[in-house]
Amino acid sequence: MTGDPASAGWLPSDAGPFSQEFGPVWQRTAPDGLSYGLLIEARHGNHMAVAYGGVVMALAEHAMAALAMQALGCRALRALQFDLQFLSPGAQGEMLIASGAVLRRSATLAFLRGEVRVGDRLVAAASGIWKTVRADTVQTETGP
Repeated sequence: MTGDPASAGWLPSDAGPFSQEFGPVWQRTAPDGLSYGLLIEARHGNHMAVAYGGVVMALAEHAMAALAMQALGCRALRALQFDLQFLSPGAQGEMLIASGAVLRRSATLAFLRGEVRVGDRLVAAASGIWKTVRADTVQTETGP
């Protein structure tokens, strides 16, 4: 997808301060679940006009963390592990779309897999583990 995400049914996401810096991040709920999107601009790319890996990673982590919060019913969590494999580039003007699924969860942990696509093309595959934390300890906690 290229052009205006709003015209394709995407809504601006309240993505938090970091995501707002590299965004805007968009969100959409579809029958297969919640997805987050980022239209690749010149500022997201390298000298070959493809998205930096860190941009792809940030979008994937954002989407998967949102799903983990939903699954765990919490507002504060942190990633314990995050793995991402780059499979193809995302070019300037294309829309990166990140989605995921909860594979397993406990009272305090969520295990997820995710992916970032441009249309039917798989850009990256990801997996990770997120853990709930008390909101009042987010700033001070140092260990797992």
